[in-house]
Amino acid sequence: RSKVGRVLTSGQRDTALEGVALLAGLVQQAGERIVILGCGGLNPRNIAEVRERTGLTEMHFAALKDVPSAMRYRNPQVGMGGTDLDREYRNTVTDAALVAATIAAARA
Repeated sequence: RSKVGRVLTSGQRDTALEGVALLAGLVQQAGERIVILGCGGLNPRNIAEVRERTGLTEMHFAALKDVPSAMRYRNPQVGMGGTDLDREYRNTVTDAALVAATIAAARA
């Protein structure tokens, strides 16, 4: 008897859309024993197609947006690392409208 209830996977690809073949196979193999929780680049444009092509009943997605930080002092000469010097002046948050749109698209 399995003690695993869910497996979070993109089908061993960068995105669920790229991993649909493996995801569909996993859904079939898991049957009612384990929930295959699909993930990876899901958004309103592709989530219904991934659901349809795989048979997934549960999917995980991030509906994010960047908003400006409230930080006032900005030194354009130095960042905290990397080439995206503006990164430390942005916050990434969940976009409620994008969450709603993605859920609506998945249900279509």
